[in-house]
Amino acid sequence: MSAGDPAKEASDDLMSLAAIGLDAAGLWLEQRSYGFGHACFLAQQAAEKALKALLAASGEDPPRTHDLEALSALVGPLPGVAREMLAALTPWAIAGRYDRASLDASREQAEEAVAQATKVVGAARQALPAGGEGG
Repeated sequence: MSAGDPAKEASDDLMSLAAIGLDAAGLWLEQRSYGFGHACFLAQQAAEKALKALLAASGEDPPRTHDLEALSALVGPLPGVAREMLAALTPWAIAGRYDRASLDASREQAEEAVAQATKVVGAARQALPAGGEGG
């Protein structure tokens, strides 16, 4: 792909946003003793953007969904990324912003969400064509 390729640019942008989201989730855990649902939300968003980056890299327009399992089905299998991991992260797209679950989330839940998202982002980064961006 050439430097001016819109698919590569879209993919690079999404991977950069995924990396920023993952960093933000980690910082939340380091600096806060409350609001762990927000870290879970940030982790879910990082995983979502990483999967969408893979779709964008292949020239596809990523669908408007937060369902990580549906996105993974479009992307195909990624090493180290289990379906159960994606299923656990998906609900945080909404719960992390609007539900009581966000207020009740524990540090342990947030740590697990960040660990899962780290695996998804890393696997997606590895699956990108050579020269993929994103932190």
